Amino acid sequence: MPSVTVNNVKINYIEQGTGDEAIVFAHGFADAGGAWREVLELLPTEYHAYTLDQRGHGQSDKPGSYHLTEFSQDIYTFSQELRLKKFTYVGHSMGGAIGQQLALDHPDVLKCMVLT
Repeated sequence: MPSVTVNNVKINYIEQGTGDEAIVFAHGFADAGGAWREVLELLPTEYHAYTLDQRGHGQSDKPGSYHLTEFSQDIYTFSQELRLKKFTYVGHSMGGAIGQQLALDHPDVLKCMVLT
């Protein structure tokens, strides 16, 4: 599983597809990026999808701090590290709250959002 260090936290992620349309999937509390695996496999080839193990979840680092703004900043920095331009954000449960914070802090990186 590839990883990238953002905000001094190693974040593991799954990548699927090679298309031009980027989608970032964010899981809920006490879950991991693998929760989206079946969804990733169903995406058309024009998409390039990423699903992260959020800080403190899955195989990512487990630092001492878990504030909503830190989760949001992790997603933003991840998108910058991977040179994603505007991307679609899909967030479930806690991932939805992270998406709302991301929209407040960095609306310029979002093409659209789906929150469940």
